[in-house]
Amino acid sequence: TVCDPACGSGHFLLGAARRLATRLAQLRAQGTPSGEDFRHALRDVVTHCIFGVDRNPMAIELARMSLWLEAMTPDKPLGFLDHHLQCGDALLGLTDLAALEQGIPKDAYKALSGDDEKVCKELRTRNAAELKDLARKRTAQSFGQRDLLGLRAGGLEQLRALEALPDATLEQIAAKQAAWQEFADESADSPLRHAADMLLAAYLSPKTEATLDTVPTTATVVLELLGDHAAPGHDGKRAATREACDEARVLHWPLAFPLVHATGGFSCVLGNPPWERIKLQEEEFFASRNRDVAEAKNKAERSQRIQWLSEGMLAAHLQPEAGRSEVQARAEQRLYTEFLSARRTAEAASAFAHVKGEDGGRYPLTGRGDVDTYALFAETFLQVRGAGGRSGLIVKSGICTDDTYKAFFQSLVSSRQLVSLFGFDNAKRIFPSVHTDTPFVLLTMGSTQAPAEICHYILAIDELADPRRRFTLTQDEFRLINPNTLTCPVFRSERDAELTKKLYRAAPVLIEEGRTNGNPWGIRFMTMFHMSNDSHLFAEEPGEGRLPLYEAKLIHQFDHRWATYGEADSTRDVTAQDKADPDFVVTPRYWVGQSAVTQRLTDKDWHHQWLMGWRDITNATNERTVIASVVPKAGIGNNLPLMVFPETFDARRSAAMLANLDSLTLDFVARHKVGGTHLNFFIYKQLPILPPDRYTAADLVFMVPRVLELTYTAHDLAPWARDLGYDGPPLPFDPARRAILRAELDAYVARLYGLTRDELRYILDPADVMGVDYPSETFRVLKNNDVREFGEYRTQRLVLEAWDCLESGALH
Repeated sequence: TVCDPACGSGHFLLGAARRLATRLAQLRAQGTPSGEDFRHALRDVVTHCIFGVDRNPMAIELARMSLWLEAMTPDKPLGFLDHHLQCGDALLGLTDLAALEQGIPKDAYKALSGDDEKVCKELRTRNAAELKDLARKRTAQSFGQRDLLGLRAGGLEQLRALEALPDATLEQIAAKQAAWQEFADESADSPLRHAADMLLAAYLSPKTEATLDTVPTTATVVLELLGDHAAPGHDGKRAATREACDEARVLHWPLAFPLVHATGGFSCVLGNPPWERIKLQEEEFFASRNRDVAEAKNKAERSQRIQWLSEGMLAAHLQPEAGRSEVQARAEQRLYTEFLSARRTAEAASAFAHVKGEDGGRYPLTGRGDVDTYALFAETFLQVRGAGGRSGLIVKSGICTDDTYKAFFQSLVSSRQLVSLFGFDNAKRIFPSVHTDTPFVLLTMGSTQAPAEICHYILAIDELADPRRRFTLTQDEFRLINPNTLTCPVFRSERDAELTKKLYRAAPVLIEEGRTNGNPWGIRFMTMFHMSNDSHLFAEEPGEGRLPLYEAKLIHQFDHRWATYGEADSTRDVTAQDKADPDFVVTPRYWVGQSAVTQRLTDKDWHHQWLMGWRDITNATNERTVIASVVPKAGIGNNLPLMVFPETFDARRSAAMLANLDSLTLDFVARHKVGGTHLNFFIYKQLPILPPDRYTAADLVFMVPRVLELTYTAHDLAPWARDLGYDGPPLPFDPARRAILRAELDAYVARLYGLTRDELRYILDPADVMGVDYPSETFRVLKNNDVREFGEYRTQRLVLEAWDCLESGALH
């Protein structure tokens, strides 16, 4: 078992339960084991089964003390644990020594803070030539594979003999410690250790004119592995490598725990790793070192103060009346050197994490984007675990829901490595120092043929015991619900999961990537104008040849006049009186040239005078999650993504799709897919949307007139109305009438999905079907708003009345 020592001794002992149980069974076979027998068995487990890694030396010391206290026996001294508790960076080093055979990746020579770009370019050129030469010469017998552990013949036997040395007396412990130290010193000077360090030092080493001849390249690694140390400057590169790796606390797992590596990996890996970006956060770094820098008002001021720090002038600038102190100046410059070193190490670690798998990268599944350490730990736990073992760790929920880490989660699902995933909401401060809006999961990985056991929205540990909250998903069900990403949907209850599966069996996802006919609507997406990058195109006043720039906040379901800008660049809700005026149009914050709009639409082969899109900013707990509408031809901001239909597509079916998008049934599904505040493209593509051929002529006769009445309330959408076959004036904006029309569409869409009345009741309010204590909610905010405004859950009543009328044939 290997653990994060910060987990505490209790977690260590969990991983060693099998050996402890075996030993106690042996004792029981000899008679009833006593408390002393148990303590001896526990000491045996701690001595032989527990391993730990942490980059903080104090954490290692605390772990050692904790284990000693757990396993202390009155008749034996404290056991020898130094070789099992390693101080090092668990993320910075190799987990597979075969990576050495591919040489040093080109990304190792990217210019970092303080590097000389010309030197980096020279090193990249040199390394590229050496990589080509290595590819020509590489054979299985060339190096590395001959002795993957870096041990001489009989080395494993020597290790096993050392592990088996007795430690029942102080003299035996001293002898064991001396033997292990001798072996450790010899291993630290082995060619394989130096070669592995050289690969990491290529990232970590400063690259300047002064250090050019000490930075290792692929040829340096090859010479080290082959035992050819006579090359000029090789010893200098060795020394510089050791210094760089010692400072960064590089740890190579196979070399730190060779016996475990030789047997295929750890049987159990447990940890509560840090959740932080690799990129150095300046405020955090200086928080405990210099408050004047940490508490700067903004980034520009902080950068200025860091510059003064480098000059030894920070205090002199901030407190000029005190004068300049040489002692203070030297202390400031030492702190700046420490900061620069920490930033370089963080940048080097980031470059190392981002190397692609085909180039020998350690993190092919999680080394993407602005990498967070929790994801790298998750992949590490997979790598160091043995084939029959299990890994368990506490990480952010993004590991199973974010697009960034979909490759990792896809791998877990596809290879049947996902055992369980228990999701927690931190609203009750399970972790007091973590923000309440940061969900996290207990992730267990290991080879399994059973469906993954899952739950979400757990607020307290005892809620894990509630079977109503837990559900299972097979590999095929993950693929059914999220075929493009295989990420995990977020359900509150077993009933939510089962109903969602039914909806996905009733309708395909909007776009299934990589599949023939996987896009039945023929839809393409577009974002017309980026609010930041395209801001130079925007005008603050209307003018000839300018169109309004719509932002997502201006629209709502079936309504392109939801909000309008007023004074001081703030929005207000459009009043019912304004909406009753068919000439009223919203006032945007900006206008944009019509020619720019036309050009971007022409590039997408879209020539209609109307557009359809949805709000990107949303939430699973808002009144509604999917908010889509049709809008007039205008400039559109990036927070209102657009759907572009084929030019010859029947607009009436687009109207039916809009009814589908804004339905309660689809919203029920979307709430289990949105884990943050964005309805991203990858989520939208994987919503179960009724395909165009599902709509019969009778369906369109029912749906299109209602969508028309809901959307065509102003003259600026006349082109949309004409495409739907209507040439009359805008239809009245009557809130009461609109509520009935929407309820009728909701009931009709639910029937198209094949739902029963009770299933629709559940979507509207789980408590109405399952009881008030059922651990799920769907449209709580909608219900509360209705009750506050109308004295009842009006939406529920209207939708169910419409359902009953459809069932009886009274509504058509």
